[in-house]
Amino acid sequence: MDRQWYLSRNGQVFGPVTDAQLAESARAGRIFPTDQLNLVGQPHWWAASAVPGLLPPPTPVQNPFAPAAQQPLSLDPESVALQTAVEIKSLRVTCLACFREVSVEFEAGTPEAQCPKCRALIETGETATADAAGPEAAFGKLESAKAFKERMKKKVDAAHAGARTGGVE
Repeated sequence: MDRQWYLSRNGQVFGPVTDAQLAESARAGRIFPTDQLNLVGQPHWWAASAVPGLLPPPTPVQNPFAPAAQQPLSLDPESVALQTAVEIKSLRVTCLACFREVSVEFEAGTPEAQCPKCRALIETGETATADAAGPEAAFGKLESAKAFKERMKKKVDAAHAGARTGGVE
């Protein structure tokens, strides 16, 4: 017989669910490490991160200010690898999955980001092609100003010609 679990998040209690349902929810990313879990019939609640094997282990975060261990220091200017700066943008939106107002941080040019509350995808309005090849790629299909003026002049001339003939061409 499967064990039964309750889940508590933000003061709301959900469940009971079976071991299999709990594991499936964890694999789908619907259980957060800070969620509280209770095994039916037990008096204690545990953080989901404390339940062995339920959530994947956290990935270590590297200190961005720590010196790189792989590359020795050098005074040779050619040995210094140039790193491109990554622009981080922030967007305040209402997530359409959990209906919460959230602040989402993402790299410029990333078309989607995850909601920090429910991990649903949120469209950022960015296009991936603009940052890859610069503004030329984004506007490459636009006509030149000269071609636009010529096209508009032809439209105006055609409209004036139609007005002079009474609309009959």
